[in-house]
Amino acid sequence: MTETLILFGGIIATLTIVALCFVLPPLLRAPRDTGITARHLDIALYREQQLEIEAALGEARITLEQAQQLRQELDLRLLDDAGDDESRPRWQDRGSAWLAGLVSVMLLVGGSGYLYYELGAWQSLEARDLSGEELVRRLAEEMQKRPDALEGWMLLAGSYRRLGEFGKAADAYAELNSRQPAAETLIAEAEMRAASANGSWEGAPEQLLRQALQLNPNHGPALWYDGTLKFSNSEWIAALQSWERLSRLQLPDDFRAVVEERQKQALANYRQQPGALVIPVEVDIEVSLQDQIGEGAVLYLVARAHSSEGAAGGVPLAVIRQPASDFPILLELHDGRAMFAEQPLSGADAWQLVARVSASGDAIPQSGDLEGNVIIEKERLNGPVRLTIDRQRP
Repeated sequence: MTETLILFGGIIATLTIVALCFVLPPLLRAPRDTGITARHLDIALYREQQLEIEAALGEARITLEQAQQLRQELDLRLLDDAGDDESRPRWQDRGSAWLAGLVSVMLLVGGSGYLYYELGAWQSLEARDLSGEELVRRLAEEMQKRPDALEGWMLLAGSYRRLGEFGKAADAYAELNSRQPAAETLIAEAEMRAASANGSWEGAPEQLLRQALQLNPNHGPALWYDGTLKFSNSEWIAALQSWERLSRLQLPDDFRAVVEERQKQALANYRQQPGALVIPVEVDIEVSLQDQIGEGAVLYLVARAHSSEGAAGGVPLAVIRQPASDFPILLELHDGRAMFAEQPLSGADAWQLVARVSASGDAIPQSGDLEGNVIIEKERLNGPVRLTIDRQRP
């Protein structure tokens, strides 16, 4: 028996040396950018979790309502598709090589030992499987030794999240944010802080949300949560402003429908407030110009303050942007569409409204754009304002 163990130990030692010959060279080389960003991992995880949801639904482990809610949560995680992927961590070879090496050697030695045990020759050793919790514990220990490995903190945070240990997940995201803060990971930490506080976004979660918006004012999940918080506080216009910015991003169709429904709810609540200002505008176009609207053209409706001297200028107070189709179309201007919160549409007594069709979609007027304008006064508002696009810019 002793000779057999010695022989087997020699075999394992030899195999380990061979494995290290493959593992060590990548560790000793300088790290290089693999071109893989956190976005690539998000998409892969998204697809995997979609399959898990469908499988759970098919096995009746969750209800249809729960499946729909989970799908919406997954869609939220993909909203950063319209954000700046370059600002997020890019994985490098060296960062993942030590982890791959550790796992490879563990699998080689552990797997060989387990096989020998199953064959009945190593009965003196006790074999056991490692649980997911044990693997996460070992990863957490490894991160204490390698605190600057960003991908390790991301992996650890995601692991804790799946185990339902939201406080530990938040702490792992915090380690990542302390080294390389990004809107996505700040929001992820905020989500975990809120989850560990029974869903409350007061305090730390809201502060993290504000930091995320400072880093990326157009971060989709941050705008969604910001609007939701404002809505829950009955700040209807502030909620509309956040969701208006969100709606300008590229969103999944089903999630866009959710955002539009929330906007309608907030606007309906705002209308009930005393002094609420909503300007309905019916935009149409001369028949002779309709053939000049090409595919992909964009309609802009812009409101600027109009002075008593008959001049209109300054930055736009409110803007609506949408595909140029289906004329005539009824649009609504209100403070929720304001470009800047400190310059509300309701702060003016008169406005110049300009409707413009841009073939390029550019926000800056170009030669060849189709446009029309009208002047309206607050005290004379009574029913929809009619605005006809009747000329082409020279």
